[in-house]
Amino acid sequence: MQPGRAGVPVSTSFGDGCGPRPRPHADRICSRRGFRMHTESTERSLPGSPTRATGHLPWAGVVGLALAISGAGCRDSSRAPSDKSDLAPAQETWDAVFISNTKIGWIHAVHMPPAFSEETLVKITSRSMLKMPRYGQSTALETEVESVETPEGAVRSFTLRTVAGPSPITVEGRYRQGRLMLVTRSSGQQTESEMAWSDENGGFFAVEQSVRRAPLTTGERRELTCLIPGYSGVQVASVILEAVELEETHLLGDRQRLLKVRQTILVADQQIDGWCWTDQDGEMLKTSVLLGGLRQTTYRTDKERALTETPTADFDLGWDSIVRVSTPLPRPHQTRRILYRATLPNRDPSQVFPSGGSQQIQSIDGHSARIAVLSARPDVPATVPEDSPPTDADLRANNLIQSDEPHVRDVALQVAAADTDPWTICQAMEQWVFQNVRNRNFGQGFATAADVVRSREGDCTEHAVLLAALCRARGVPARAAIGLIYSEADRGFAFHMWNEVWIANRWIPLDATLGLGGIGAAHLKIAHSDLSAERAEAAMLSILQVLHQLQLEILEVEED
Repeated sequence: MQPGRAGVPVSTSFGDGCGPRPRPHADRICSRRGFRMHTESTERSLPGSPTRATGHLPWAGVVGLALAISGAGCRDSSRAPSDKSDLAPAQETWDAVFISNTKIGWIHAVHMPPAFSEETLVKITSRSMLKMPRYGQSTALETEVESVETPEGAVRSFTLRTVAGPSPITVEGRYRQGRLMLVTRSSGQQTESEMAWSDENGGFFAVEQSVRRAPLTTGERRELTCLIPGYSGVQVASVILEAVELEETHLLGDRQRLLKVRQTILVADQQIDGWCWTDQDGEMLKTSVLLGGLRQTTYRTDKERALTETPTADFDLGWDSIVRVSTPLPRPHQTRRILYRATLPNRDPSQVFPSGGSQQIQSIDGHSARIAVLSARPDVPATVPEDSPPTDADLRANNLIQSDEPHVRDVALQVAAADTDPWTICQAMEQWVFQNVRNRNFGQGFATAADVVRSREGDCTEHAVLLAALCRARGVPARAAIGLIYSEADRGFAFHMWNEVWIANRWIPLDATLGLGGIGAAHLKIAHSDLSAERAEAAMLSILQVLHQLQLEILEVEED
């Protein structure tokens, strides 16, 4: 996520890897003003001066890569015209987004005054379209942000709209007496929430507004707090900017001597590192962000170049993210226990993979760890106490898991209607999803449960949200697990989402892409989530800790 290029959510769409795209011989795995500056500038533009567009959302999705992180910025003058007769015409910018040498999308931003307002305000709109090559298909993520702000960048209202499946997710925010009042809508589901908010914080375009109003100088460090768009909601990020040096850098069809600025983004318990390059006026002409082992770069350009499609892709987010292993697993989901060795170049895997329940981690050194995974069933005694009992959010409906939606409830009440045992009910729900969600559609990033119960299509994320909704509708706490699964067809581990249900005082895994009534030891969990708007993004972003970096070795295998 690049704050500063507002508006592209993180692209995870287990999009990033929900497991391999099924082949004829493969199984069904779906194996996706805010600135407290240390330095203050007195620079102000005079009323009537041109107002430049300020933003191009920086978050491409996780969420979605965890649906992709990106950005493209637009400039903003520090003060808006005070009289309608002085209003400058709307200003717009275009940016092109790349991963490696493959163009994956564009960002378009427009800055203009609102039509009617009692106070001097400006309106910034940004729209981005990302298309990620994934298992031979293209996963699309569209994000739109409209933000109404004071000339100083204080947010007064905004609308965030994200489309990664059949139905958009819309978040509307309004500032009221030190708080942001939020309404989130998707597939007929509406939730309301609020958060404390200060006018000293910035909105979706805060990074570029800060740099434009007071251009950085070599050696300067600046900290900001801003909003960023996530797939299922709005996130608050802390951003650190450090101006390093002037250097000549490559742009699209050009080279320029620009100021190189290090960007550190802290959001949803994750740190994302990147760079941006600014000219002497503070215009961001290029940004680059590291998404795990992938680098996403955004360039300022013109409309024609921004919209030009790349004829061929030199990478595929699905196939290229598979973690290959030298030892094949011929019966991966009939295993009782597997011992792995995980290695990461820049961190200890024991700080990435959670330990608890059916997965135990032992650090070897600062870069490797042993991971023991056990097949868990209610009738098999637990080896360690459960350390994360369910919360109310694991049972409630939300904007991704609409367990109170009429079609979802109808199915939930029809399947295993006469049964009262929670484990029997959950296994029946898993089998129903396995049998009925047949079309493996990798072209959508992340559909909601209400979408899937109608369309009956999707990859692992769609299986997981629907199964969670069905179980919750029958009163069983359920959550999503995010991690990796072994793919026999590819002899490696692909990013994946499955479920955990609360049975007999412990979390028991289920995987509706397999329909086996439980799982073996070939799933490696990185995170779990109730997928509420407040917590979904953190789980999605967790895969960036290992993407294109993880090495796995299979040390021991015990079969049932």
